[in-house]
Amino acid sequence: LNLPEDIRYRPEFMWLSIIVRPHEPDHDQLNYYVRPIVDDFVAGWTRGFRVSRTALHPLG
Repeated sequence: LNLPEDIRYRPEFMWLSIIVRPHEPDHDQLNYYVRPIVDDFVAGWTRGFRVSRTALHPLG
């Protein structure tokens, strides 16, 4: 919510939240969706992230 409104809803800045109804998902179901996100964060933690542009500097 702290992104400027003109870029807030662009696909590259969105995360998808999935909750299976009517019951909360078990760990295996939840891990299926969460694992790719965790893998991205682990890769960023170990190698670091290269940020080529930001909201304040869209051209880099």
